[in-house]
Amino acid sequence: MDFPTLNTGAVLQYPTVKVRRFRNVAVRFVDGSEQRFRQCGGVVRAWMVRLEKLTGDELVRVAAFLKAQGGRSRTFSFTDPFDDVTYEGCHLGEDDSQWSLAEQEKGLAVVWIHKTGG
Repeated sequence: MDFPTLNTGAVLQYPTVKVRRFRNVAVRFVDGSEQRFRQCGGVVRAWMVRLEKLTGDELVRVAAFLKAQGGRSRTFSFTDPFDDVTYEGCHLGEDDSQWSLAEQEKGLAVVWIHKTGG
């Protein structure tokens, strides 16, 4: 399943945020020394997808996609609008996403998409 596009062909609206980072863990021992290591292989990518004032058909597509995802357990493809690379195995960020897709042209969705590794 692919993340839905708008009627314009875009996957998000501006302003937006794109993040690239590594997950690191630091363990502090009783003697005060520390050991640091990477928690997962590869970079963690995240995109903030902001959608507002959606048309009726856009609203239906986005709402159906969000409902079908049912949280972070399902993965999907997402094409990065900055470099046009399609990333497989993406998932929604539960804790930092919100949506109110009730009314045509007033719907709002702010969804974080995460891709770990690769």
